[in-house]
Amino acid sequence: MPNAFLEAVRRARSLANKTALIIGDESVTYAQLYRRIRAVVALLRSSGIKPGDRVLATVALSFDFYAVALACMCHGAILVVIDPEIGLKRVNHCIAAVQPAAWIRMKGSYWYLRVLLPAINSIPRHLVLSESYLQAGGVPTTSSAALLADGAVKESEDSNKRSSGRANADAAKRSNSADADNDLATTPATPGRVLRSTASGRSKAQSAAQAQTPQAAVPSSSSSSSSSSSSSDIGWEGITESDVCSDVEYALVTFTTGSTGNPKPLFRRHSFLSLQSKAISECYDKWMKSGSEVRSEQDEIVFTNLNIFALHFLLTGGTCLLQPTVSPTSPAVSVGRMALHRCTLAAGSPAVMEALARFCVKSNVKLPVRKIVVGGAPVYRETLDVLMQAVPSRQVIVVYGSTEAEPISLAHAALKQIVETPNAIGHCVGLPFVPNGVAVIRSSDGDLHTETLASLRLKTGEIGEIVVAGWQVNTEEVTDARLVYDGSQKWLRTGDAGYLDRDGNLWLTGRLSWRVVRGDKTYWSIDVEQSILQRFSPVVTFAAYLTHKNKAHLFVEVPQGIDKATSNGIYRYIVDSGIPVDRFVIKRKIQRDKRHASKADTAALFQSQLRTNQLRILLALAISVFIYWYLLQVWV
Repeated sequence: MPNAFLEAVRRARSLANKTALIIGDESVTYAQLYRRIRAVVALLRSSGIKPGDRVLATVALSFDFYAVALACMCHGAILVVIDPEIGLKRVNHCIAAVQPAAWIRMKGSYWYLRVLLPAINSIPRHLVLSESYLQAGGVPTTSSAALLADGAVKESEDSNKRSSGRANADAAKRSNSADADNDLATTPATPGRVLRSTASGRSKAQSAAQAQTPQAAVPSSSSSSSSSSSSSDIGWEGITESDVCSDVEYALVTFTTGSTGNPKPLFRRHSFLSLQSKAISECYDKWMKSGSEVRSEQDEIVFTNLNIFALHFLLTGGTCLLQPTVSPTSPAVSVGRMALHRCTLAAGSPAVMEALARFCVKSNVKLPVRKIVVGGAPVYRETLDVLMQAVPSRQVIVVYGSTEAEPISLAHAALKQIVETPNAIGHCVGLPFVPNGVAVIRSSDGDLHTETLASLRLKTGEIGEIVVAGWQVNTEEVTDARLVYDGSQKWLRTGDAGYLDRDGNLWLTGRLSWRVVRGDKTYWSIDVEQSILQRFSPVVTFAAYLTHKNKAHLFVEVPQGIDKATSNGIYRYIVDSGIPVDRFVIKRKIQRDKRHASKADTAALFQSQLRTNQLRILLALAISVFIYWYLLQVWV
């Protein structure tokens, strides 16, 4: 199967002196990035990592992370990425679920991860990268520590040989103790031990010859921020087409956000990543291009907080300003960086883009971009209004998609269905990306793969579950329970509810599992949340309406607090509107999904409520015991 990284390698050499990625106040050119990629590829090969092996990367989102990610793609290893924001318990669950063959990390992040994440101790190979090794492109120096021997061989050694190996390792460690910045180190799975030995399978003469190779002249971390270096200054020390493993299948393992339970592994093939990148390019050409003078994605400077967007623009030769930790409370820095780097396009999650837009509106300035693309969670009308006010051209594109199908549909925020129908059910997410690639079927919580699409399809305007088909939809890595068949064609069940209007536009009404049913009437989350936000904004900044254990819950977020009159007003509005609510909760902060910070983290939300209820029960019990004790003392 073709490697999704191959085309990027062919393109990158001609872009050697172009800025590839900007993070914070630093940037790297394509030449500098590909030098780092070469270093990681060398480590993977020397460590015995084979194409198809799973490699867990615990590297902070940085230039090094993308070097590791692209190196794994190049070598044919399957990169395992786990978002640390999902919590230690869930991260540990994810590691145990996929059982990686190797763990790769940056130097200095060792012991505490092994303590906090016990599942790491079961990984057979531990690989360590240092900044100097990456900058040198994997060229060994006289202080280079060598590579971990093959795990199977190490396990088959008898105890005497193992003891000898440990002694040699300790001796090597003492001999190199004066060098505080080893280029490369590897550690076995044995807790607390570091092996430094010659590379497995190489002769001593080869090792000595490589050890005498002078270190390449490379800029330091601070100087790497300069994007003005020419390719003649740097040279091309990156990988070439011959370095790319061509016969590979899987490229990446990520996980769901776990907003409804434990995160689930999502396997992505190289073919799917290629199609996903192609889909983004087609969307770009038709919807996202920031101006007529912009010829291609390579001419754009894109601001984003979405990793998949950054990866796409690295593969296509663009320039990306990545701000993964944009704080909704302090967006001034992000807006300043967008202006400094002359960004032309901004693409992000609703929470982040709304925070930037509200800052601009409040400060009476405009976002320094020509167009905004927003997606990853429902985008309410209030958010769209603010975004359109903040961008000079008023061009805002809404993208609807899912993990396995992105995009599903797109819409201009100025679409008449959005602007002229404020009281419509749900909100419009535009025309399907693939013509005739969206259908709406009868709502069901059960397995429908034995049913046919024709028997399940609903009429125009009827609300049901959204199913999608098309070349950009990943139907290979899902269970039959998530599929509906139309002859030989597979349709993916999204789990979202909505309907198609007479013009073919798709309208989203919320998650199917969150619907509240009372008699013959169904209440949808987007409708209720939209009405609450529209009536009580800006006091209420977020709302979540859903069912849990057959009870309707409404959570309302009020960051600045709320007085009793407003609280009573919200409750009266709920009653007068006939919205069924069994539990009404007002919170200063509603837990969101860590990835986009735009959707309610239902698992954390209800776990928080459970803990609160448990504390109340314990408090009531303690008060009862005290009263009983006090009365007993009085009686005595």
